[in-house]
Amino acid sequence: MEKKIKDLYERFPNEHKDLALFAQHLIDSLNQFKENRLKVYTSGNDKEDSLLNLAFFKSVYRSQEIIFNELKWASEHTEQIEARYQDYLQIPELQAFKEAVPVSYRGLAIFVEELMACFDDLKTDTLYQVGMKVLKDDKSDFHEEKVLLEVIDEVKRDMINELEKTKEDIKNNGKPGYIQHYKDGVH
Repeated sequence: MEKKIKDLYERFPNEHKDLALFAQHLIDSLNQFKENRLKVYTSGNDKEDSLLNLAFFKSVYRSQEIIFNELKWASEHTEQIEARYQDYLQIPELQAFKEAVPVSYRGLAIFVEELMACFDDLKTDTLYQVGMKVLKDDKSDFHEEKVLLEVIDEVKRDMINELEKTKEDIKNNGKPGYIQHYKDGVH
């Protein structure tokens, strides 16, 4: 576990430590995505490859920072998360997760909804900036923006996938022969 996430993990009350574990899984997934995608960004043009790789690293780092900052906020506001346990969530997959798991895991759905909102805001801002550049007749190639949007979409897919695995672990907890996705307790 990354040190700064481990520090936040220690600050959470026991019933919310799963948020830190979930955030670490997202960051691990982003790192794996980074490793896999770096192989794709090769055009044969060294300068272009360097720009794409730099844009990709910046996008992954920015995404990891968003995850960490939201986790930090959550560690300081667990009572606000708990107050939203009965709220209807706008994203159908999150609402379905919330309805399928015991009350003690509902914080995960709320945390993911907050994260999704942050990534949606970043996506909107990025598209706005692209639009402004186009209106100014900027001749940029938009590599950085394209890569950032790609990373945002990947992170959002990963969040839903991680929640599905978590729901599966919860549903099958204690069943003989079931191998959990998460050995660290996100289940």
